[in-house]
Amino acid sequence: EALLRGVRLWGAEAEKGASVLEVTLQPKYMDPNAHTCSIEAAGDWVAVIVPPYQQAQQKWRRGAEQDVATVGKVTVFSAKTGKEHAVITLPEDRSIPINRAGIAALGPDDTFYLYTVPASKPNPPAAERRAFLAAYRLTKEGAVLAWEAIAPWIAPGTGFAAEIHPVGGSVLFYA
Repeated sequence: EALLRGVRLWGAEAEKGASVLEVTLQPKYMDPNAHTCSIEAAGDWVAVIVPPYQQAQQKWRRGAEQDVATVGKVTVFSAKTGKEHAVITLPEDRSIPINRAGIAALGPDDTFYLYTVPASKPNPPAAERRAFLAAYRLTKEGAVLAWEAIAPWIAPGTGFAAEIHPVGGSVLFYA
């Protein structure tokens, strides 16, 4: 059984002691067959990003339940309460790259940024290579897709490190 545990000191709470965020990475949050996950934290939020471990056999359609094994999963927790706040729903035919720690960032403005690839074509021919960078606003009700843009393609298995850094009103993405 995997366990995500964090200790955070902040504001008046720091004087009383540490606050603990503890999440059991049960199948609801991380498929038992998944090989890796990544964590992003900023402000009041902690996101657990679990990439898929196998390729999609068919294109996912909006309104259908997303298959964690072929699309991946992102769950955002409140750092204040430790409770699940939102599950990020990816746009149609999008996936977190297979077996790769999520390329993501939490911005200071309650925005979650995520790099995705087409779910039905995880390693397409060079002429068809497209990837995407999406921004989700975290609200009291959950998470809402704010925008999505075409991003540079990072070939699977290349070992290239990629990072997303929100800076002021801009987002830096480099690989």
